[in-house]
Formats: sequence, structure tokens, C-alpha cells
Amino acid sequence: MNSFIVEGGSPRADLSLVNWRRRGFHGIGSSAPLFFEYVRVLEYLQSVSAVNGRPLHFLFENTAAMERHNREQISRQLLYSTLLTLGNIPNMNQVATAAIHEAPTLQEYLKPYHKATVSTLPTLTTSSASQRKGQQGMPPLCKSK
Repeated sequence: MNSFIVEGGSPRADLSLVNWRRRGFHGIGSSAPLFFEYVRVLEYLQSVSAVNGRPLHFLFENTAAMERHNREQISRQLLYSTLLTLGNIPNMNQVATAAIHEAPTLQEYLKPYHKATVSTLPTLTTSSASQRKGQQGMPPLCKSK
């Protein structure tokens, strides 16, 4: 039997702790309320799916760096505990774990004469702090001789 997957992720700029001008879910001009549109569409599709007897799974992605009350609101709306990625896809966490171990290293993406000082990087932002890794705050790559 075929199943459906609904994927989504609301704009994260107004929820992310990285953005010092974040407006949260209810701030004037915030784009975060689009999350509630995702929930509305998901609930509609779940009701249609139940009537048709076809499984429906969802995957919702957002930033890990957000205030606790925003994370809890997302969990309440989606009826799942907040992880980095929310979803009800069977074995979703096993698939994600396997994918992490098979990911290419940073060195594989670099041009000749550049050397990676780390194998992987987290999300990069315009903040110079996000572009450094490790206790020494080493830059992620350097020119090799």
C-alpha cells in the first residue's frame, strides 16, 4: 500500500537564537506563523488520508537553536516531542544515523591546495563564531603548501 509523506519546515529566522532581531511566533511581521499553516495543511491531509485508508507520515525540520517555549509550542502542535527533526516516519532515526556515517568529509569538497582542519562542520552562518570549530577555535580550512 502506498503512503504519503508531507515534508516541511517553517521559516526559521524569527525563531533562531542566532538572529538577535527574532520576533518569535507572534511578533509583528514575523514569518514564523507559517508554521501554523503547515499544521493546518497536515491536519487536513491526515483526515483525508484516514478516510482513504492510506498511511500519511510527516517530516518537519527547523532550527535546533531556539528558545525552549518555541520548541515546546512546536511539540504541542505536532503532538510529538521535539527533536532536531520531527516526524512519524517509521525507523526515521535509524535512517538518519546511517546517513551521518556515510556523509562525505569537508576535504572532499575543497579545491587543490586547501586542507580541511576538521572533517565536518555544523550549519554555517554569517557569524564568524559558527565558522570556527574545536576548543582552539581553528578555522575550518587553510591553504596547504
